[in-house]
Amino acid sequence: MTETREETAVGAPHLWEATVPRWNSAVGMVLFAAFGVVILGVAVHRVAKDEMAVTVVLWSFGLAASWGACVFGRWVLWPPLAIAATEAGLITFLQVDKGKYGLPGFLVPWSEIERLSYETYVSGGRRRRHALVVHLRPGHAPMPVEKISLQRQQDVLFWNAWSAAIGKWMVSELAPFLRRFSSSSR
Repeated sequence: MTETREETAVGAPHLWEATVPRWNSAVGMVLFAAFGVVILGVAVHRVAKDEMAVTVVLWSFGLAASWGACVFGRWVLWPPLAIAATEAGLITFLQVDKGKYGLPGFLVPWSEIERLSYETYVSGGRRRRHALVVHLRPGHAPMPVEKISLQRQQDVLFWNAWSAAIGKWMVSELAPFLRRFSSSSR
């Protein structure tokens, strides 16, 4: 099987990378574990009353919550990649349509990026989000915005930054790569 140019670029060595923050996964792990313990406690109490259908449902929810705590625990130990920089461009591992981070990632070539910035915005009513904002050049190649961006805007990609400090750090770390590689690709 032959590799496309994009697959080759995504598989290239990373010059810089950022992972999902451990504290983000730890919060999920604690919430799932607490939910699982409460549900399992109620299920054990229900076993004493011998209500089989309710007990089976509660055990199922409790086991699912325990599995969720295990998944988040694995992310605490080995956080997934969120963003990486290669000579070919920026790679996002965010899969918005699936709600997770994973391989292989999507490459946005340096030549398609006009500038980078950080932004805080409100989504879902009142929930504040922090984002690394990738501003694309006019006339850029088509991008699957609905799959890789938190916001649906035509010439802008929003990638999760978790906090203002992380967002500003990403911009300052990636700006030299953008200057270096976008000018060399013209």
